[in-house]
Amino acid sequence: MRTRHQNGWVEERRGRTRRWYGHYFIYESDETGKETRKHVVLVLGEKTKLRKWEAEEKLRKIIATATKTQPRPNHLSLEWFTREKFLPMRSAQWAPSTRETNLYMVDTHILPALGAQALCDLDKFQCQIFVNTLAQKGFSFTVVDHARTMLKAILEEALDAELIGKNPARKLVNPETKEPVKHVLIKSDARRLLEALPFRDQLIAMIAAFCAMRPG
Repeated sequence: MRTRHQNGWVEERRGRTRRWYGHYFIYESDETGKETRKHVVLVLGEKTKLRKWEAEEKLRKIIATATKTQPRPNHLSLEWFTREKFLPMRSAQWAPSTRETNLYMVDTHILPALGAQALCDLDKFQCQIFVNTLAQKGFSFTVVDHARTMLKAILEEALDAELIGKNPARKLVNPETKEPVKHVLIKSDARRLLEALPFRDQLIAMIAAFCAMRPG
């Protein structure tokens, strides 16, 4: 890896807390000698605990070490973080029905598509393509939006753990999805159905039909 003199630059970002982020470049050569420049972003600390000049000094020390040897956590995949960190921490807060739905989303959609990706290599383009592909496969708005929300939540925790410099799923947009086919009874048929039921069953059917009950 080629080294060059640089100080990098520091920026403030707002989120749950204001933080200083550092930016710099590394230059790597492949087997053929072709050089590529890579942009590195990392969290330096919270603004309330670190003044700007201190953040800049911290970044300079990081650059001095990184340009000698630049370890990249390629073994920290999205699947590893989700199963080893995110789910053990968050699933205990979910109701049983929510837990079942979220685990199904993770196991069926998110990890098969993106699980093998290293956290440090996952970008907004890959995340948006994942969401778009779900819509192209004919999944409903609810499924697509749930996938987007879950992926964003997982990567937000990775950001808080300072494993990534920014959340690539933060600004994902929902693509157009097909309108779901809803089968409904016309009013006259619904009235005949209710009138045909015994009084007790009629009350149960009316509560189920008109009170917006949820599966849970």
